[in-house]
Amino acid sequence: MNSGENVGQRESAMAGKQTSDTAWATQSATSPRVDRLDIQLLRGLAVLLVLAHHAKMPLLHGGYLGVDIFFVISGYLITTLLVRDIDSGTFSFVRFYWRRAWRLLPALYVTLAVCIALAVIFLRSVEMRDFAKQVIGAVTFTGNVALWLQTGYFEQAAELKPLLHVWSLSIEEQYYLLIPAAIVLLPKRLRLGVLCVATLLSVGLCFYLIGSKPGATFYLLPTRAWELGIGTVTALLASRMSSGMQRFKFIGWLALAAIVSLAIQPISKIHPGIDALVCCLCAAALLLIPVAPLNNGAFARAMAFVGDRSYSLYLVHWPIFAFLNGANLAADDMPWTIRLAAASASLVLAWMLHRWVETPCRHVGHHDIRWPKVMWLIVASGGLVCAVLLVQKTTVSGVDYEQRLRSNRGLDASCAHEANFVRLDACQTSPAPQIVVWGDSFAMHLMPGLAALPNRGLAQASRDTCPALLDTALYAPPKFSESWAKTCIKFNESVLSTLTRDFAQADVVALSSPYLYLLGGQLVTASGSVVDGTADAVGNALIKTIAAVRAAGKRVVLVSAPPSTGFDMGLCNERMETGKFSFGGSAGCGVAYDAYRARYAAVWQMLSDVKAKANVDIISFDEMLCDVKVNNCITTQDGIFIYRDHGHFSIEGSQLLGRKMQLVELIERLAR
Repeated sequence: MNSGENVGQRESAMAGKQTSDTAWATQSATSPRVDRLDIQLLRGLAVLLVLAHHAKMPLLHGGYLGVDIFFVISGYLITTLLVRDIDSGTFSFVRFYWRRAWRLLPALYVTLAVCIALAVIFLRSVEMRDFAKQVIGAVTFTGNVALWLQTGYFEQAAELKPLLHVWSLSIEEQYYLLIPAAIVLLPKRLRLGVLCVATLLSVGLCFYLIGSKPGATFYLLPTRAWELGIGTVTALLASRMSSGMQRFKFIGWLALAAIVSLAIQPISKIHPGIDALVCCLCAAALLLIPVAPLNNGAFARAMAFVGDRSYSLYLVHWPIFAFLNGANLAADDMPWTIRLAAASASLVLAWMLHRWVETPCRHVGHHDIRWPKVMWLIVASGGLVCAVLLVQKTTVSGVDYEQRLRSNRGLDASCAHEANFVRLDACQTSPAPQIVVWGDSFAMHLMPGLAALPNRGLAQASRDTCPALLDTALYAPPKFSESWAKTCIKFNESVLSTLTRDFAQADVVALSSPYLYLLGGQLVTASGSVVDGTADAVGNALIKTIAAVRAAGKRVVLVSAPPSTGFDMGLCNERMETGKFSFGGSAGCGVAYDAYRARYAAVWQMLSDVKAKANVDIISFDEMLCDVKVNNCITTQDGIFIYRDHGHFSIEGSQLLGRKMQLVELIERLAR
């Protein structure tokens, strides 16, 4: 990450000041030059935290906070440089941005070029389309906007984006477009006050929007500028403070301890939030009040060595993990050996990029602006955009895998209710449906197969992660909070009341859910109590639901989840067909029967108990999909992908199984 460039080490060379490779020299408008090895150490610590977070190393649950530390350092150093040059009358906007370009672009462009080449081997067509937008965003420093429009940073899809990390570079460069003008235009006496107010406004906007618009808050400058702003304010304060601040060196030690503690165990699951604010303030304290042992010694020099190469390390490490994440077909995370190898490769490649690209090109930016160099940047920028668009076009498959693996929400996307159940014409196949399918997303994925068959009318009552269980719902904060659980309970209550009031003609209700995600976790009851997700708790809730449906005059049947062991079968089949590099999947993308039964053992035991106690039948897909003799369950048939992801049927897969099993007839025959 850029972090404002090695301001003292790199920029002071123009004024004839020589520094060692690991020293960090800063000079404000009024203070003498000082060597700050500890700032390089702090950069090294920040980038290693980010690397550890992406490598999913144990014990460091808050490694992502390293980016917030980077922002503070960046704001501090760039402001120190600007104030020095502006107040001395040597500042030039053109020269400032020229140096930024030659500091950042060569290493970035080499990284982009390598990623474009690797994308051909690793990325699927839908990922390639998003990747092209990421490259354009990286070249134009609007990568944060491009990524905001694509995904949330902490969603699973984000782990597959090779240029996810360029959002932070874009934030910095957008800040650099504003801060020079602000410092130039503001009278010296007003700088600190005005920039303090602007920083506080950004903080307030961030905390106000983080709950309702987390994606925009994370990615966009107005809600992240405060982190760089804290660095800017710190730089302005540093020029006014005396050396007597060393009397408060214990504050520096406390700040360092707080950063380490939060990196090990954050106190909030919301980001950017209180953890980011505390880390940023602690980084500012370390900049204002240096901790002496961090400015000398072997450890400081080693960390500063990493800090010198932090930009290159930041650039190269994430694409490695993103490509591997996409290629990994295993149900679990990548083996620690692969993650450790990826982290080690990142360090080696970062050293190479720094040695042979970043360092030579950095010095070029200190010379006068010359048209050949300007043209080189323009041609390189245009060449990268053309290259990625060409690769995207030439790697398009003749098969539309995005269509084959499209979301299966049942009869219509509107049938995935987010509030209480309401009868919708789009969610029933006739005005007077005879069969109601009730449950979570595993009820949704049955509907295409049922609707393709002759039937007496179907209705879909479904909500994501909300199985048909009265007075009981999943509790797994922060996403599935207590308030969310209560809305799930109300949804199921509204379905039951609708069965009695508006579905009088319906005589069959099919309940479907995998139930696996409930067992071993926690549940919220109608009274608001949080209880363990035991087989008895889930089973009793299911028995209660069956009894209530029968009391409404309906017959009931249960439909189990199809075989799965947790890996993405749809992704596996696409990568196998298109020849993309993959690892961790099974031969032929099949599901091992014994592994599947072991994974669902507790669910099947619970369903067996419910079957006996509630006198209800269970429809299973095992006989149709699995061959016990060869210990395999198929995931494709007749050229059709049966699954679209780790467990849900594709639309065509649902239709295939519906026909082969005569699923409507089976539901009506087994319901009782």
